[in-house]
Amino acid sequence: LEIIIQPDGFPEEIRWEVSAGGSSSTDDPSAIIIAQSPYGEVSSEVYKVCLPWEGLYTFTIFDSAGDGLCCTGSYELVLNGQTIGSGMTFGYIESTPFSFPYVRPPSPPTMSPTTTQQPSISTRPSIELECIEITVNSDESVSWDIAIGSESSFTSNAELVATSPFYSGFNETESHLICLVDGEYTFTIYGGIGYTLIFKGDSDIIIAESYDIYGIDSATFNIPYFAPPTTSPTVSSQPSLSHYPTNECIQLDIELQFDTFPDESSWMVIEGSFNDDGSFDGEGIIAQSPFYDPTNYTDAKEEISVCLPGEGVYSFAMRDSSYDGMCCSFGNGGFVISMQGSTIAQGGQFQDYDMITFSVPFLPTPSISPSVSTKPSSSLSPTEDCSRIFISILFDAYPSEVRWIVAEAYGDIGENIVAESPLYDNTNAGSTVTETICLKDGLYVFTISDGAGDGICCSNFGEGRYEVLFLGDTNQTLAEGGDYGYFESTTFLLPYMVLPTSTPSVSPQPTSSISPTSSCVWIEVIINFDANPFDTLWDISIGGYSSYDVDDAVSVADSPIYSMEAAFNTFMQPVCLPGKGRYTFGIMKSGGFQGSGGYILVALSDGGDRTVIAQGGVFDWTDSVTFDLPSYVPPRA
Repeated sequence: LEIIIQPDGFPEEIRWEVSAGGSSSTDDPSAIIIAQSPYGEVSSEVYKVCLPWEGLYTFTIFDSAGDGLCCTGSYELVLNGQTIGSGMTFGYIESTPFSFPYVRPPSPPTMSPTTTQQPSISTRPSIELECIEITVNSDESVSWDIAIGSESSFTSNAELVATSPFYSGFNETESHLICLVDGEYTFTIYGGIGYTLIFKGDSDIIIAESYDIYGIDSATFNIPYFAPPTTSPTVSSQPSLSHYPTNECIQLDIELQFDTFPDESSWMVIEGSFNDDGSFDGEGIIAQSPFYDPTNYTDAKEEISVCLPGEGVYSFAMRDSSYDGMCCSFGNGGFVISMQGSTIAQGGQFQDYDMITFSVPFLPTPSISPSVSTKPSSSLSPTEDCSRIFISILFDAYPSEVRWIVAEAYGDIGENIVAESPLYDNTNAGSTVTETICLKDGLYVFTISDGAGDGICCSNFGEGRYEVLFLGDTNQTLAEGGDYGYFESTTFLLPYMVLPTSTPSVSPQPTSSISPTSSCVWIEVIINFDANPFDTLWDISIGGYSSYDVDDAVSVADSPIYSMEAAFNTFMQPVCLPGKGRYTFGIMKSGGFQGSGGYILVALSDGGDRTVIAQGGVFDWTDSVTFDLPSYVPPRA
């Protein structure tokens, strides 16, 4: 279709559109727009529009001043070389319906009209269409188009099948439904904040999106979004409404619970794996998140289904642009990804990103991530040697604020997570949930948090509490509480033993049951930081005195300089001491540790067993602990 425009003296007043069916967008807001005039002044030129299917269309021209194009301007419509409409005097608006292929209007009907080739007046085209939804964060500088083929309108003289309207607002969200025949298309956007293309099938599938546009962005896609199988399908009298055979479309479910700043959160699903630093080569994107507007998504839940194209390896990444994850600084956010009812991964406490790689078909494996139950099973018989830990939580009025994790006590507490809570909702208010998890021997930290900073007791919102038990011959309480503000952490050792509450006395007869194979003796220094890690210093000296107590103490290990990134985190430092014997650990910190912070010293045997030899945290400026390692050997010079 050729649209020939000769503007009058005010080209900025003119715009036009081509819509599917017999109505313009003014008469029917749901009308499918096939093409529109570009943004700005309509110039004197020939606009070419590719009509994507056979059927009825409507050309509509608008003049914002209400005086049409008369009397120095005009328009003409030419379809395959034949003029099908023209005009100049039309006031504010004029519409011209026409058919493709073009059929001249029939003569006036007789009393017994014969059948003609005049197409029926229907907004539904004669062939099956697939629709996509285009959502744009727009301002008056934004325009977009859809071209046939793999070339963008920016790089080639592509045939356009749809163009954007004129946007007059600022930072507004606009959505458009565009229906296309099967084929390859390229979407191009000029300017703006971001966009999302969604294939509208049985379930919505994100084709492409970007919220990091610098000038121009484009995306090439196929309709239908996933091609049907190459084998010839059997004829069915009742065709499926889905365009995706079950062996080529595997549904991945994503559940999100946002924190106070949803605009910082984004996610992506790709084929293959991300690089170790969270980057990737830019190919193989299956789906990406839209922009999550705080107006609609603050502390809200979102559920998304992503269609994976077949068997293979995929990766999911959750990102936070402020490097504080989704939990627990500004709310109890998190994510869960699952397939066919089986959880693949979940999380929320990370810094800038969290990544998970998985295979399809997904085969669930035994996991220490617990499922919610109202009562722990008393017949639990794990297939591997592990300790059962029972977690019970009585909620206050806002369970959605509560999260907990169990992490290995090494490195960042957000990294070595071995178990964590599901996403609780407020329907659990006032009720009790329990979890039973199974952990191998080692040192762990249990952390419970509350997004509102008031714990689960004892404000005006209920008398909640939590308890963590070691399930053995006799149940032992590892942690309990409720009035903890934003969060509370407790360190425990498995196999279970009572951690010392004061500086242990020096054993006069150290055990001789450990026979070292070398003169290097390993211990671990574990620091649970409070809000001020930068003023924490420690060292280990030979003999019974710390270097903080005497000037001539011989130091064999000392701390690094800790930055503020360590705040409220747990760090482990392996230390190789130069032989068995007597050592003194000294620590200096202004005012000691505040809250639940502190230090733990763990001795490692040749067989890998761990024994807590000292711990502390309550002191004014310095603290020291002298300890013996078995079978004293004079240290090397």
